[in-house]
Amino acid sequence: GAPQLPSDASAPGGLRLPPGIAPGTELTIRFRVAGLRCRPAGRQGSRSFKRLAQDLGIPPWERERTPLLYLDDRLLSIADHCLCAPFQHGPADEGWYLRWWWPGHTARRR
Repeated sequence: GAPQLPSDASAPGGLRLPPGIAPGTELTIRFRVAGLRCRPAGRQGSRSFKRLAQDLGIPPWERERTPLLYLDDRLLSIADHCLCAPFQHGPADEGWYLRWWWPGHTARRR
């Protein structure tokens, strides 16, 4: 399966922001744009958003509103479904753990 964010901070993996982030660096949430690609952490080669969404089981009607996390203009993650390289790290490393919640959300079991 595709690399995924953990459901809690004690789970292996996570989202690592690069050390020494410069002042003024933006961490933003955006939505799908044409030509979006990600190289899933732990895999070779990049994949289109459409292909990743299919692999991750994101229904077509949810893809336009799936949150994408960016560090400046670098895609970090596709919601809590997939981390883009090089932002995954091990459980002993410091990092940010990301979990998406919305009204009516039920936590997914991994």
